[in-house]
Parts: sequence; C-alpha cells; structure tokens
Amino acid sequence: MKTYTAYNLHTHSEYCGHGTGKLEEYCIAALSQGIELLGFSEHCPLPDRRFSSSRMDNSQMTIYEKDARERDIKHDSLKVLVGYECDYSPEYISYYRELLDSNRVDYLITGTHFIKTREGRYTSIFTNPMDSYGLKQYADTLLGAINSKLFSFVAHPDLFLSAFNGRKEEAMEVALEIIRCAKKSNLPLEINGNGMLKPKIGGSYQYPKDEFWYLVEKEEAPVVMNTDSHTPSSLIVSYRLIKEYSNKFKLKLVYPEFSDNKLSFREL
Repeated sequence: MKTYTAYNLHTHSEYCGHGTGKLEEYCIAALSQGIELLGFSEHCPLPDRRFSSSRMDNSQMTIYEKDARERDIKHDSLKVLVGYECDYSPEYISYYRELLDSNRVDYLITGTHFIKTREGRYTSIFTNPMDSYGLKQYADTLLGAINSKLFSFVAHPDLFLSAFNGRKEEAMEVALEIIRCAKKSNLPLEINGNGMLKPKIGGSYQYPKDEFWYLVEKEEAPVVMNTDSHTPSSLIVSYRLIKEYSNKFKLKLVYPEFSDNKLSFREL
C-alpha cells in the first residue's frame, strides 16, 4: 500500500461558491509542487439547504463528483480523491453515513464554521466574536463530530481561538478537550494553510495558533497538514507555508494511504 508524503486533502474550487478555479487548474498546481495525492473537499450541501450561501447547490453534487473522477482518470501521476467538508450536527449523521456508504465519495472531513446562538440562529465564527456560550457550542459541535466516527480528520480545529473574546484559560481548556478527544479517537487534527494567507492579528496568524499546536505536541495527537486552498495559486503558496510551520514543533505527523476505497493515515 502506498503512503503519500506529498499530499493535500483539503481543496476547494469554483464549486464551493466562494472559491475560484477549475478542478483541472488545481491538479496542475498540485503537480507543480510534487503532490501525488490531491483530495477535493467542497463544502457539503445539506438536505435542508442550511448554510446554502457558502456551498454548491444540491443539484451540483453529481456534476462535481464526476468532474473530480475525470481528473483522477486523466492524471497518471496524481491520485485524485472526491470528498466533502461537512458541518456536523446530529440530525445529519444518517445523511453523511449514506453519502459514505454510496461510494460516491472517498472521504469526508469535518470543519465547524457555524454555531447556534442563544436565540437559536446560526452565526458564522468567521464574522462574529465568540463568547463563553458560543465557545461551548463550538466545543460540543466539534466533539460530537469527532465521536461520530464519520470523518477522516478535523479541519482547522484551532479556528475558534481567533474568534473567542473571553479568558484565554477558558479557551485553552476547550483546546485541550478537543485535542484529547481527537487523540482518543485517533483522528488527525489539521494544520490549515488558509489562515496563514489571511491578515495577521497582532503579528500572528489567525490560524494556525502556536498555543494550540504546542498542546498538540505535548499530547502527541496525530496531525495532518493541508492548504484549504480556494484558488489554484494559494495551493502553491500555502503548501510551502504549512510545511515550514510544522517544523516549529515536534508533531506526530501522519500520512495518507488509500486502498480498497478507504482513506487512512499512518506514521512513517
């Protein structure tokens, strides 16, 4: 079984609605960096069309999946996988399970982008400050996703640290809970390159956050690195940045394998 040391499993494109570039352009960008395994992970449309402004329409899913499969057939030196990035909620468990069991996709990843407010509305953690109530909503959502066993890794798990406006000690308690839960489930946590391209806050990346990854290092939880690129050019830039960033720590890096239509990870 081949273990891929040059990979990117978190990739968006024009299909996601807030990305640009055709799948073929991402394949070309990946090949320019020596990447051998490229996974497309568009934001997954939901049966009730929740969060529809940040993802493709449900009717586009088969078009996207076919396009990605055609990229895999075209490129002999690049293995291309079809996936989705999923916002977890217990009500969607059967939907995600059916998607996996259908063999339409190779893998699913989870990333928490929205939390429920006290009023019962959903709000983006990218655009709204997070208080203690929101922090608990974030933690409960992400821990539920990890424990569901549906996903191959956790995308940008430290994203909340830039949004939370409360005590740092409170935030780091949640960080430790997430890290330990992921370790117990042997679910990799992702160093995410997209946050490295956003404007810095106080001289630091919005994410990844050093304080989170020092904890990951200490707890020896498994780690993957992905670009979360939304343009072909950003794949190239952030692919280099995430490798440089990981060298700051002594992390338990794991690498993907794909066999019998199943994505897994192992240490070298």
